[in-house]
Amino acid sequence: MKLPLAIIFAVSLFTHLLFFGQPKQVVFDEVYTARFISSYSKGEYYFDLHPPLAKLMGYGVGEILGIDYKSIDFGSIGNALSEQVAYLRLLPLIAGILLPIVIYLICIKLNISKTSSFAASVLVCIENSLIVQSRFILFDVIMLLFGFLSVFLYLKYKKEETKKYLVVLSALSASLAFSIKWTALAFVLFIILIEIQNKVGLKRLFKFASVYLAVGTLVYLLVFYLHFLFFPDLPGTFFHNFTVLNIEMLRSSTTMTATHSYSSLWFTWPIMLRPIFYWQNVEQTRFIYLLGNPFIYLFGILSISYISLLILLRKIKDSASAFIVTGFICNFLPFIIIGRVMFLYHYEVALIFAILAIAFLLDFIKNEKTRKMATLAIVLICIISFIYFSPLTYGLELNSEQLNSRMWFSSWR
Repeated sequence: MKLPLAIIFAVSLFTHLLFFGQPKQVVFDEVYTARFISSYSKGEYYFDLHPPLAKLMGYGVGEILGIDYKSIDFGSIGNALSEQVAYLRLLPLIAGILLPIVIYLICIKLNISKTSSFAASVLVCIENSLIVQSRFILFDVIMLLFGFLSVFLYLKYKKEETKKYLVVLSALSASLAFSIKWTALAFVLFIILIEIQNKVGLKRLFKFASVYLAVGTLVYLLVFYLHFLFFPDLPGTFFHNFTVLNIEMLRSSTTMTATHSYSSLWFTWPIMLRPIFYWQNVEQTRFIYLLGNPFIYLFGILSISYISLLILLRKIKDSASAFIVTGFICNFLPFIIIGRVMFLYHYEVALIFAILAIAFLLDFIKNEKTRKMATLAIVLICIISFIYFSPLTYGLELNSEQLNSRMWFSSWR
């Protein structure tokens, strides 16, 4: 297993570190995230829709690097970003580099072959939108890492049930994920649903769910307690302020009426109908889009759809297929009930389960020669696609003709 992991790490390191630090300007939501992080050093209270763990982690990195926030203007996209502050991008970068390794380990625990597991991990390494999210002061990839780490630890526990501490570690990792974004609660829902599918019995299920509830509550409270420590007026009446703030976060999330020209509806995400324009330098004709690898999106949704059909027709009954489809559903369908503005990056958890579906279906091919050829073909197609769209991932110079050739649909502009 060491050689595949070493290769995956090397590939991930390459695709994530390539042109890292560019552009030296504020990109997309760095306008908000970097400002939130800087608020801790200034003692200026801020309100955000999301829990504060990732911002606290960013502040910790900044303190280690000795960043002086007071002289920095995060006011708008395109503002100069000093080299010092650009180091805040290291946290999501590290998460992005490590994520494919966790995905490989999950595939192995699902009894997917090493070849198909390796292919899935490479697809995560070259998924353009995931790379974009990991190169800026944005926190979704950190949430993804913690969330899928909780899934891996759960699967490891299922193989080694005598090691009860693995459940606690899984719960801890999931708790860290939803202390970054509430949407990560879907990981807990997913794991509990898998336990129900395994027919473990009500008593055992209750004990199992209680671990996630207890650990999640403690971690979530601790994160907010640390958050309030930076604002002296807030920690003294902690539980009152904690309750008021979380109610307000929920109210703001559910009543938000703001629109955005690059928002998209949940059912359009699998076909990537509306990417997000992150940054531009008009003079140098350089652009960054949150634009996924079209073929990974395509192969992914086709694979999930096909496996789901096989399950419905009872043509397949193994636990891995149910695991993958349940994971996709738990991280995709709940967005139906969310009314506020949403974006393509909300699909990223479900997208990774769709990539797991690709790996599973490759193993479904019985003829070894055909399976290897299909695996190689899919990986090569996706690598070519990654390279073709990489100028929009890394912000490389393109002339108008080159840019237009990459705008396959009018909705991508």
